[in-house]
Amino acid sequence: MAIKRKFKWVLIIFSSLFILLILSFFLLRNNILQSKISSIQERLKKEYHADLFIEGAKFSGLNNVSFKHIIFKPEAGDTLLKIDSIGSSLNLFKLLFGKIKLNHLFLKDAEINLIKKTKGGNNFSFLFKKEKDSLKTDERNYSNRINELADRFYDKIPASFKLKNFKMKVRRESDGFNLSIPDLNFSNDSLNADSILIIEGKKNLYLNLKGSLNTDKRTGSFTLNSSDSKKTHLDFLEKWKHLKLAFHSLNLSIKQFDNSSDNTIIIGNLRADSLLINHPKLTTTDAFIKNFSFDFKINAGKNNIALDSSSAITLNKIILNPYLNYIHKSNKEKEYFLKLNMPSIIANDFFSSLPDGIFDATNQIKANGSFSYHLDFYMNSKQPDSLKFHSSLKSNNFKINQFGKANLAKMSGPFEYTAYSYGMPVQSFIVGPENPSFTPINDISPYLKNAVLSSEDGIFYFDNGFNEEMFAKAIADDYKTGKFTRGASTITMQLVKNVYLSKNKTVGRKVEEALIVWLIENNHLCSKDRMFEVYLNIIEWGPGIYGIGEASQFYFNVKPSKLNLSESIFLASIIPSPKWFQYDFEENGKLKEDRLGFFKMMSGILYKKGIITEEMYNDFKPEVKLKGKAKSFIIPKGGLPKN
Repeated sequence: MAIKRKFKWVLIIFSSLFILLILSFFLLRNNILQSKISSIQERLKKEYHADLFIEGAKFSGLNNVSFKHIIFKPEAGDTLLKIDSIGSSLNLFKLLFGKIKLNHLFLKDAEINLIKKTKGGNNFSFLFKKEKDSLKTDERNYSNRINELADRFYDKIPASFKLKNFKMKVRRESDGFNLSIPDLNFSNDSLNADSILIIEGKKNLYLNLKGSLNTDKRTGSFTLNSSDSKKTHLDFLEKWKHLKLAFHSLNLSIKQFDNSSDNTIIIGNLRADSLLINHPKLTTTDAFIKNFSFDFKINAGKNNIALDSSSAITLNKIILNPYLNYIHKSNKEKEYFLKLNMPSIIANDFFSSLPDGIFDATNQIKANGSFSYHLDFYMNSKQPDSLKFHSSLKSNNFKINQFGKANLAKMSGPFEYTAYSYGMPVQSFIVGPENPSFTPINDISPYLKNAVLSSEDGIFYFDNGFNEEMFAKAIADDYKTGKFTRGASTITMQLVKNVYLSKNKTVGRKVEEALIVWLIENNHLCSKDRMFEVYLNIIEWGPGIYGIGEASQFYFNVKPSKLNLSESIFLASIIPSPKWFQYDFEENGKLKEDRLGFFKMMSGILYKKGIITEEMYNDFKPEVKLKGKAKSFIIPKGGLPKN
């Protein structure tokens, strides 16, 4: 009985203290509010060198607070934010412990100005530096970091909010755009904003935004589309990032967000209808995809982040299942995994699904059968030379019935070829007997043919157009040097690039190049001998010199069949940089010392292949005497004469 009385008195005391605390807060709430505002102002001043001005701030009732005439700006910069009035209700429990959490928010006549000046500098980047530095978690604990970022975002979202007359002005050097939202409402987890206006110069774009957001489950869905039937063109992306983007509707959904200290799973979807995209690194023309979607599952752990293999990219009827995994073992050791699978697809469905504007040569091919694709890649940063790479496109009863825009079998007979220099067409000629400079494969010196094969593509007659070992070595070398220093193109790939495709270096062109190589090699559209014959008759061997017929005359004043061992090795050596052959020679016309190693190495390869005898190898002296017009290109002592 005594214990019950004591418990009753403890309960009365704590209840009284809590009521006293509430009463004290009610009486002092405006003082507490002003103190909190002053604290925020001091922090912004100290850490961000920014000023926050609030003309009026006060409580009405227990937890309703209003602000008038707010201005936020960096100390030395243009005003970033102006708001006429804010009305909100605060979470009283969190406020008692010094934390601000909004239950409801009403914002009227707000304007954000993002300004980047021509001479450098802006009025907004100061915010992100501090945010980046303030992350408390270990930057390699990806799960914790994602959770912290998610908490920061979702915890700041009120249970409901309403924006009235919101504007944003973006100025970048000499251009920019204005964004205006007359009304935006969020309540009961539903988000809605109609008649969003984007003004770029004289162009007006009206958009609708609809969505849902569950702050407790960390999920949501947002759909953006045009107010009329026209596509949404975001022109400012093209001006600023050279990205042309248009769509009828765009939807992003986060369907699941599960987290723990060492594992976070995010499942969602990105979808676009009638997507148009153009970027210099992807394609030089507008690429159109009627139906695009990306179903993703992201797994973030303590030291790794991965895109799960259950993820799927859909391009019309093509489905790709990617798998990516980045593992941070230490500051000096990282692992990279990449897998890409394309399940079996009917051939006609595949070709009709290729994006217009990227796959011009192969789009709309008609064929029987089906095929599937698999890519497997692994690299350890401490051992890049042990890199693993495997790519396989497998067909089932595949047969081409009709070509698309390009006749992929045209190399098997005479055809017109156009040579390019620095992206511009410079010369067109027939690759066949009608051209007096054309040289049949059997009329070319075996030394030249084998020297070129050994230096450019040693397994040309045995591969299917791809050399995975050479490609893996190229990636490893590029990783070690931090730049693109080594190519991995086979002779077939070089032919396809020159004969069928544009000279623009884009991702789209490289993918189509690989597809055409597979189609030619696996469907035997052109024999290996004919491909090598075409290659030797179209490649550039010097400034304006195309084909071995012209090259043998230009350098040595002989026919291709009469080229000796040294001359053949020299011609093979200049293929990567034919315009600068003169820099291989001293001013007296002799080969430079640093070029002799290549000649010795190549002669050894030809000896091992049985192309030259042991006696020829032992007696070989790398001497090249220019006898044709090329002699006049050698830079004499003292440099070229002034005109």
